[in-house]
Amino acid sequence: MSRIEDEIKRLMQMCIGCGKCTRHCPSARHNGCDPHGIMTSGEGNILDCIACGTCSRVCSVTEPLTVMKSLIFLKRRGQFPDHFERTGYIHPMEDCPSRTELDPKWDGEGIHIMPGCVVKAKVPYLQYASAVALRSLGYSCKELEGNGCCMRPAQFIDMSEDDKIGHKMRAMDNADGEEVLALCHGCSEEMNASSFDVNNIIRFFHDNMDRLPRLARTLKVAIEPGCQAEEFFDEMKDVVEAIGCEVTNDSMGCCGKDTRINPHLMAERMDECSGADIIIAACPKCFTKYDTYSDGKPVLYLAELVAVASGDGNSLRYHNIPVEL
Repeated sequence: MSRIEDEIKRLMQMCIGCGKCTRHCPSARHNGCDPHGIMTSGEGNILDCIACGTCSRVCSVTEPLTVMKSLIFLKRRGQFPDHFERTGYIHPMEDCPSRTELDPKWDGEGIHIMPGCVVKAKVPYLQYASAVALRSLGYSCKELEGNGCCMRPAQFIDMSEDDKIGHKMRAMDNADGEEVLALCHGCSEEMNASSFDVNNIIRFFHDNMDRLPRLARTLKVAIEPGCQAEEFFDEMKDVVEAIGCEVTNDSMGCCGKDTRINPHLMAERMDECSGADIIIAACPKCFTKYDTYSDGKPVLYLAELVAVASGDGNSLRYHNIPVEL
C-alpha cells in the first residue's frame, strides 16, 4: 500500500460517521460527491468533489478534504500537467491580449502580489486591476518574484511536505520580510497553513477601509467571496458598502468550479444574485465562471471595483460579459 493510501486509510478510520460533512457539502446537495459515504466506505462520485473544503471546516475529528483530494489524485494519476515544470503554474497559459496591453507599472518595492494560477494563466488583467487598486490606497507594489502554484491542488498530493515547503519558501524568501498579498484566498489559506504570512484580498481592503475610494453613484451588487472565503462575507460587505454599493444578497456559495455539479451550483448563485445589477467576486475562479455564464450578470473582481472607483476601468474591456457603470 502506498503512502497516500496509508494516509487515506488513517483518516477514514478516524471518521465517527456523524454525516455532518455531507449535510454541509454543496456537491452532495445535487447528488454529487457524498463525503460521508466516501469516508465510511471509500465509494462515491469523487470527481464531483469541488474541493471547497467545507467538509474539513465542519469536521472536528478528521480531515475529509485531504481524503477527497487524495482520492482525486489516485483517480487521475498520470495527469500531472507537463507545463508546470516550465511555468510553475498548474493551469496552462491562455492567450489573453491584456498580458501585453496592460502594464501593472510595478513600483519595485512595497507589497508583493501573489497572483495565483487562475489570475496568471487565465485572467491576467485582474493583476493589473489589483496593482491599480493598491496604488489608489497609497501602496507601492510588485509581483512576488518566483511565485507559482501554492501547492494546494490535488495534483501535488504525492509531493513530500518538505518539497512543498521548499517550493513555497523559494518564493517567500524573495519578499524579504515585506507583506505578501494573495489574489486568491485558496493561495493565502494554503500558505498560512505552512506558517507563511500571506494576506488575502478581502481582509486587506477591510484593513484599509479608511483609504477606499468611492463610486460616483450607488451600484446594486451581490457579493460572492467564494467557497473558501465564506468566513469573510461580512468583511467583504463592509468593503463594498464603503465604496458606495448596495448589497442585495445575504447568502453565498460555490460556483462548482469545473465539475459536473457546476451548472446546478451556478443556478443557485444566479438566483441569490437576482436582485443585483453586478456581481462582485473575491475568488478568481468564481470570477471566470460568472464571466462566462450564459445569460449571466456582469461581474467585477473585488480589486476591479476598487480600481474602477479610483477612476481606472481598463481591465473591464477584457470581460466576456460587458460591464456598464
